[in-house]
Amino acid sequence: MESLKNYSVLDGEKGDQVLHEKSCAVNLRLLQEGDDYREVIFGIKRGMIRAFNRKYSDYNEIQGISGPNIGIPLRIIAIRIRKKNGDFIDGLPEELSKNRRTKPILFMLNPKISVKSEKIYSIKSNCGSLMLKDPIKVCRHEHIEMVYWDLKGYMHLNGFDKPAAATIQHEIDHLNGLTILDRQVKTEEKDYEG
Repeated sequence: MESLKNYSVLDGEKGDQVLHEKSCAVNLRLLQEGDDYREVIFGIKRGMIRAFNRKYSDYNEIQGISGPNIGIPLRIIAIRIRKKNGDFIDGLPEELSKNRRTKPILFMLNPKISVKSEKIYSIKSNCGSLMLKDPIKVCRHEHIEMVYWDLKGYMHLNGFDKPAAATIQHEIDHLNGLTILDRQVKTEEKDYEG
C-alpha cells in the first residue's frame, strides 16, 4: 500500500509512464480485511468515476477506463454498461442486463480473460489516454469469458460478447502495458484500391 501513496489519481506524468507497464494485482485479502487498503481502492473508484464524467461525458457508447489510464498501476478496470438513456449496452451477460439494481459502471478487480472465441472482428477504436485524432483499426475477439472480483472482494465468472467484449479487451491491454497502437491492424495497399 505504501507504493500507492506515491501516485495521485489522474497524475498525468505518471499516467503516461504507468500506461506502458504491467499493473500489479489488487490484494484481495487486504481489500476484505484492511480498512486503509479498502479506502485506497475506493479512492481509485472515485477517481475513475470523475474521469468518466470529465473525459467521456459526451459519449453515448460504451467506454472503459483502467487504473493505468489515471496513473494507478493496479489491475482495476471500470466499464460503463448503461447508455445515457438508461439502456444497457449490447454484449452483457443476462445477470447484469436484467437486474434493475445493476449500476451504470461495472468495476472489475484483477480481471482475467480465461476463454477467447476463435471468431475475431476488426473495429475502429480510440483511446482517451492517447488522444488520437482518428480511430484506428484493431482486431478483437467477439466473445470472451473471464474471472474478476468486485469491489467487495467477491469473485465473478461471466461471458461478454461484442461490443462489451472489445472494451474489456482494450482495458485489459492497458493492465498489461499495451495500447491500441500495439494492436493496430496494418492496412495493406489493396485496402486503398477503389
